[in-house]
Amino acid sequence: MKKIVLLFFLVVIIVFFIFKANDYRNANKCSSSEYVANGERVWIRLDPYFKNLSLKEIKIKTSNNNEYDYKIDTANNLNFYIDSKILVEDTLTILLKDKIYKVYDFKNGGQMSNAGQDKGNFHCGILNAVINGKVYNLYGYNEIFLGKDF
Repeated sequence: MKKIVLLFFLVVIIVFFIFKANDYRNANKCSSSEYVANGERVWIRLDPYFKNLSLKEIKIKTSNNNEYDYKIDTANNLNFYIDSKILVEDTLTILLKDKIYKVYDFKNGGQMSNAGQDKGNFHCGILNAVINGKVYNLYGYNEIFLGKDF
C-alpha cells in the first residue's frame, strides 16, 4: 500500500513539473516573439474625451508608413482593435482628432487564463510599452489605453 501511495505522489509531482515547464516554454515564446503580443489582436481603448470621434479621424500607421486597418467594437466607439501583426521594433503612430500618439519599445509577456471559456489557455500580451516618451505597464493584456493627457 505504501508503494502505491508513494508511486501516486511521484506521478503527481512529475505531472506538476511537466505543466510548469510548459508554462515556461510558453512565456519564453512570448518574450522572444518578433510580433507584438505574439501576433494576436491588439485593442486600443480610448478615454471618454474621444466619445465624439469620427471614424474618419482615426489613422493608424507604423514606422515604415504601413497604414493599418482597424475594427470598431460595435458596443462602444471608444474601443477598436488591430488584427494585423505588428513588429515589436515598430513604432505605432495613432492619430485621433488633433492628438498624435507614438507607441513603441514593446515588451511581450504571457499569462494563463484563469476564467471564462479560455480558462487554462496561455495567451501572449504586452507587458509594457512607451507611449509618447513615457513607459506604461500594460500587465500582459493586449490593450493600450490612450487618454487625452498623454
